[in-house]
Amino acid sequence: MPDATCSACAAGYADCNADKRTDGCEVALTTDPGNCGGCAKACQAANGTPACVNATCQVVSCKTGFANCDADPANGCEVSLADNGNNCGACGKTCSLPNAIPACAASTCVVDKCKTNYGNCNNDPADGCESDLTTDANNCGACGVKVGAT
Repeated sequence: MPDATCSACAAGYADCNADKRTDGCEVALTTDPGNCGGCAKACQAANGTPACVNATCQVVSCKTGFANCDADPANGCEVSLADNGNNCGACGKTCSLPNAIPACAASTCVVDKCKTNYGNCNNDPADGCESDLTTDANNCGACGVKVGAT
């Protein structure tokens, strides 16, 4: 609560504008994101919304498509969920697809390319590169090439 007297500010408050006679101890250091824990100690949150809780900066929300995966308020919402192979669509969701080199596109794990002798012949990224091109009679050497077809 502001204190307009010449005494010290109450715990958790400060006279940040140096005008105590007019407005007292005008800043609540425990909740003001522009003066969190001290005058002019502003909370920042890249790609998110900062807050001051108990005189400590925190991230209260992230912009759509971003996340605070490391829970460190100092770097804000540091991860783009749209194209991060270790955080694809959600924190900790790693892209791993059978016989494929995966990638993250539009927050979805996709096949970037297939490992040698494998093909994504059904074009379903969920099962990776499912066809063994050395043994699959319907995909012999390449997707859609049938054994004995001319």
